[in-house]
Amino acid sequence: MSRNDLTDMPRIYVGPSFLSNLKESIGLEWIVTNGLGGYASSTLPNINTRKYHGLLVAAFNPPVERHLLLAKVDEEAYIADNHYPFYSDEFKDVIHPDGYKRLKSFSLNPLPTFQYAVSGFHLKKKVFMPYQKNAVIIRYEATNTLEESVVLNISPLLNSRHFFETTNKDAQNLEFVQKPISKGILFEAQPHKDISSCLPRMAATRLTRATGLKGFTLG
Repeated sequence: MSRNDLTDMPRIYVGPSFLSNLKESIGLEWIVTNGLGGYASSTLPNINTRKYHGLLVAAFNPPVERHLLLAKVDEEAYIADNHYPFYSDEFKDVIHPDGYKRLKSFSLNPLPTFQYAVSGFHLKKKVFMPYQKNAVIIRYEATNTLEESVVLNISPLLNSRHFFETTNKDAQNLEFVQKPISKGILFEAQPHKDISSCLPRMAATRLTRATGLKGFTLG
């Protein structure tokens, strides 16, 4: 695909006025694919509402046998004594926490891009899947205009299930064994030892003024 092909692709932009109406925005979805039958998908406010949603759904026997390996990634900022989540979850009667309120824009140009902002701190999140690889790349760009530093915490939620199924914490004994490797950490699902995921080493990141942040890959 050439640069001209990318510039000719349709562009979508959704601003804060529509995103603030959760009843409307949660009904719209985005998806990116990898050419193997795998994909990443969720709603515009990044609230998973269906069992098919997830950031890494891999096709183990392309294009079938799809399994959810990465459900989502939770980002949260700590500024002084205040805590600001950028994520939200859907429960039976409530959406919690209120991270969706800090989503200022969604764009597809051509990749899903999310812009968050709170109290002088801005976070851009972009999702990409390499062609014909069971991997997802999540790239972050952070800008801190405050005099004080900001601590950004990024927490991945792993899983290991067929995308037609659901996870029952009371009926399933799903655990992950962590093994260090050269480029990160290997997570082996127990008792499914043939299913594994690799994550880079991550920790809370302290962002001072003009600090930039790159991204990570899971595969």
